[in-house]
Amino acid sequence: MVQYKLAAIALCALGAACVSSPQTAQRLAGVNPYDYYAFDRLSRIEIAQNLTIGSASLDENLALLSASSDERTQGHERVMHRDVSDSDRLNNKALSGGGHSYYVQTQNSFEQDGWAIEGDRLRHVESGLLCPSGLALGDQGRTFGLERVIEFSNDGRDVACHYRAADNGDGITAYASYWPDVPLEAHAAAAAQGILQNYAVESQVILPVVDLQADEVDPDLADLVNGLEEPLAGGFEIGAVNGIPYRTSLWIVKTHGWHVKLRATYASADQSSELLSAIHFMASHLAVRAKNMAEPIALGGEV
Repeated sequence: MVQYKLAAIALCALGAACVSSPQTAQRLAGVNPYDYYAFDRLSRIEIAQNLTIGSASLDENLALLSASSDERTQGHERVMHRDVSDSDRLNNKALSGGGHSYYVQTQNSFEQDGWAIEGDRLRHVESGLLCPSGLALGDQGRTFGLERVIEFSNDGRDVACHYRAADNGDGITAYASYWPDVPLEAHAAAAAQGILQNYAVESQVILPVVDLQADEVDPDLADLVNGLEEPLAGGFEIGAVNGIPYRTSLWIVKTHGWHVKLRATYASADQSSELLSAIHFMASHLAVRAKNMAEPIALGGEV
């Protein structure tokens, strides 16, 4: 496996995704776990950390090949893989299997139980998933704007934030699902099967996987990063879209009973969007892990 170092400044090149000490427009009662865990203070990570970029593929993963997909995990692909008109895309709607999909017109106008507004991002209270108003690599990078918040179940413990590129509609979707009894491999198998059913997959490809190593002088961050769970990841070449080769990709990990997943679809040659997706997956993983280390959703939650 090829690995190389990427300067940690890349974390703060996320543009709108990089927020230090946000002003909370709506704060729920109780202690904010991000006041303790240092991931919310990205300037400290910028100074003290390096990102390590590795690689992963689902191809020939024996544990994944032998896993049985869990039916609960199959709804994500059914909801997200649909061509809709702009009039449909810009409206709230109920999902056929339960839950709702909400159009986010502006960050500060989004009012929904279970979500808190923190500066220019949303936070899912139970999972800790953070959804900034936009994602980009640097000032000149493509911008993916937060378009929808999806609650796949009525209990609010299976959620996603969907981002859409302003230039051509490419998408990035981050998920947090509380399924402590579902093995990671079963969820990954279901996601892969959904991709194979919805796309004319031509081949599987290796994806970048981003990791963080804590600096010894930052014990708060070390508590968060040390023992970080290992994700599964893999990409799928899906043929040409308007004459351009395209790829759809999957990153997934399980932490404290929560399945954190990221799905992205972009041109095969668009390495910046692929790296952006890998970094945002890492950020989502750390955010959910941080919240649940500080405030577990239930006693004895499975890791």
